[in-house]
Amino acid sequence: MPNYRCCVAGCNNDSRYPDRLFKRTQVTELKFHYFPKDSLKRQHWVNQVKKGLINFTVSDNKVVCSNHFEFGKPTFAFPNPTLYMNIRNAEKESSTKRRKLERFDVILESEANSSST
Repeated sequence: MPNYRCCVAGCNNDSRYPDRLFKRTQVTELKFHYFPKDSLKRQHWVNQVKKGLINFTVSDNKVVCSNHFEFGKPTFAFPNPTLYMNIRNAEKESSTKRRKLERFDVILESEANSSST
């Protein structure tokens, strides 16, 4: 049986480690879906998946897990992966913003202290 690892940034679902698989609420059974063979559909998937990745290239063995589809799998109405597409970037951005705000607060406090003396 082949091993699958979701290629979406920040998703760690890997079939080699069934005890670590994370299943979202919209998913009844976690599965891994190959990129479509049709070039137009394939390009839509690539555009969605590469959002959080640098130099992403698709190959025949790359897969996307069920967590990234509206109903846990590609459907006629929602054929492309759209959910939770760049988790890592969102986490990095929020921690960076938090640090900047903390620095700004420190600067404001030091200016307030120096002007009050």
